[in-house]
Order: sequence, then structure tokens, then C-alpha cells
Amino acid sequence: MARGKHILKIGGSLLFDDKLNVNTAKVQEFVEFIKKNAGRIDCVVVGGGKIARLYIDAARAVHANEALQDMLGIKVSRLNAIAIANLAGPAVAYQGVPESIAELVRLKSALPGKVVFLGGMEIGQSTTSVACEAAEALEAESLVIGTDVDGIYTKDPDKYKDAKKFDEITLAEVTKILDLGSAANQQAGEYRILDNVSLGIIGRSKFPVRVVKGETKTFEAAFAGNKVGTLVKG
Repeated sequence: MARGKHILKIGGSLLFDDKLNVNTAKVQEFVEFIKKNAGRIDCVVVGGGKIARLYIDAARAVHANEALQDMLGIKVSRLNAIAIANLAGPAVAYQGVPESIAELVRLKSALPGKVVFLGGMEIGQSTTSVACEAAEALEAESLVIGTDVDGIYTKDPDKYKDAKKFDEITLAEVTKILDLGSAANQQAGEYRILDNVSLGIIGRSKFPVRVVKGETKTFEAAFAGNKVGTLVKG
């Protein structure tokens, strides 16, 4: 399969405000961008965001196990995905959410012109890992990850004024900066821009990844190959 369209990951944090209300203006902006660029987008992966973490924290407080917490996060991310797919409409988007990469590949073969939306899939797996798996399986031209920051920094830019953004970064540097030495300490609902599973997929399939500010003008620039955000070099 030749490399073709892009995969877009929309972080769940972009969909809600600090009071856990749906940011309807932002969601509609994303929907209009996806409709306009449907010919360039194979798949959109949507995270669970603050609502997923709200459920996960409540489950953790009553001592629910990590697997159950993950399943709650997966359900919320799929709900977010199906809501945006519905807003995009059946002419643009498949009106369902595949629950496996195999199902995604089958749908793309049967409905090559449709954008397919995904949420979480497996316990212990982030939606960013899902996006990387989709990019690998569909041999995408690139993966663009939209977050609430404009790239990967040397340290948390919200806490440290001297944090510096990487224009490009290697997988080894990501592992060090994001403290990914061990996957064992990552709990359900814990958000990291990239994780060990994601880096493994990027490393073996070598597709380019850009981590960018979650805004439609930035997505457009990333799709065009412009130097925005941080390029993760596979």
C-alpha cells in the first residue's frame, strides 16, 4: 500500500473547558476543518480528555482496578469520536467507531472516501498509540497530533519559564525528556504526548509525526509539510 493521506489525533483536552463543559465552538471548528479536508484525512483519533479522567479518578477512589479504569476511558473516547463523526455527517464520515485496527483497515478498503473516527481500543493503550497504529496500518503520509501545547519542550512550559521547544526531536530524546524509561509506572488516564508503545511503532515504521498546537490553522500547516510544532524523527 502506498503512503497516502494523513492521520489526525485530536487530544481530548481540546474538547472541554476547565468547567468540563463541551467547547462547542472548538468542536465545530474541528468539524468544519475535517469536512473541508476530508480528501486528505484517512482517519481521526479522538482522546477521552477531562471527562475520561473524571470517571477514572472516581473509579480509582473506590479502588476499582486499572483495567476497569482503562475501559471507562476507552468508552469516553469512543463517545467523543462518534459525536464528532456524527457532526461531520454521513457524506464525510463513517457513522461508527471501529474497535480494532483490523476493522479500520476493512472499512477503509470498503469506504475509501470516508473519514473514519477512532477512540481507544485496548486496556493499557493510549489513544496516541491507537493513532500510531492507524498510521502504520494505513501507511499514512504523516501523523499530526494536536495537543494543548505547541510541541515538545525540554520540560513543562506551564511550570518552567526557561523551557525550550524542540523543532525536531529523536525517539531517544523523547524517551529521556518524557521519562519513558519504564512503562510500568503509567496509570489509566495518565496523559503523555507520546508513550513507549507509540515510540516503538514510530521507530519501526518510520512515518513522520508532528506534535502541534490543537488549532485548525496549525493542522493545515502541518498537513502542508510546514515547520510547525515539533517533528518527531522516526
